[in-house]
This record gives sequence, C-alpha cells and structure tokens, in this order.
Amino acid sequence: MICYHSWMKKLELERLLFIEATLLVKGQTNRNDLAAQYGTSIKTATRSLNQYKECCPDQMHMERSQYLRTKTCIPCLFQDIKQARKFLDAIYVINDLINTIQDDIEE
Repeated sequence: MICYHSWMKKLELERLLFIEATLLVKGQTNRNDLAAQYGTSIKTATRSLNQYKECCPDQMHMERSQYLRTKTCIPCLFQDIKQARKFLDAIYVINDLINTIQDDIEE
C-alpha cells in the first residue's frame, strides 16, 4: 500500500481511504463530507486531503470547493474500485446502525 506507514494512526489511514473511495465511486469528495464523517474540523479534513494529494498525486483536482477525480485517477490505496465500493458500503451500514441506535435511545 502506497504511503502507509506503521506510525500512521488507524483513523488517519481510514480518512485517506474514505477520500480515495469517494473519488473512485462518486467522482468527487470535499472537506465538509470528510469532516462530518469523522467528526473532525475543516482544518483536519484539509490536512487529510493534502496528505492524500502527497501520497497519491494526480488523483484529484480542486474545482469550486470540490475535489474532483482526474481522468487519470486509478486506485492508489485500494486494490480496485470494487474494494473501494465495499469500504463505502460498510461505512454507510455503520452510519445507519448508529442512527437507528440513537433514534431508539431518544424514544
């Protein structure tokens, strides 16, 4: 895996994977989605996006506060797009479960 270091925190790696997965599957990503997904500040989200650009150059370009997939974008951290899609699906399932639990607690 490119740019993975043993000292890298799991959450840092997860944010980089989220960036790549959203680029590969949705064609775009942004700071707000990243910050909302991981409960971080916009500053931390920006730092993660810059780290991804450093690890995987030429994968995205910025246009109107959106980071868009380039025409030459290929999986850098994932083996393939199918793996990236599975990663995003798992995140969405976890988010749905958390929301359901929160709703049950509030009732």
